[in-house]
Amino acid sequence: MLEDTRIDGTVVFATQRVVKLIGATVTGSASITGADNVVVTDSAVDGDLEMAGNVDAVVAHNSVGATLTVDGGKHGTIDDNTVDGDLNCTGNGKVEGSGNRVSGTAASQCAPLG
Repeated sequence: MLEDTRIDGTVVFATQRVVKLIGATVTGSASITGADNVVVTDSAVDGDLEMAGNVDAVVAHNSVGATLTVDGGKHGTIDDNTVDGDLNCTGNGKVEGSGNRVSGTAASQCAPLG
């Protein structure tokens, strides 16, 4: 778990069971793949925030400077995020959420969320 932490550059989490970014600042991009449980909340990611193949992902109250992607997961909750790029979701079992502000395009499973 990274709480109230600043990460200068890009961060990659691959196959950890649990990944939590709470109140974190990432000056690059963040990639999270293959986790059982992901929580990204109250955080700022200057680049892309990319999640793939995670069982359960909660993405809420964040600022994303580029594209937010949630692909190939069992369940995703995407609430109240500001996304300066696109919001993409494909191949997930279920995606739900509301209150997202997307400057680009909300596509596929995320189309109703942006």
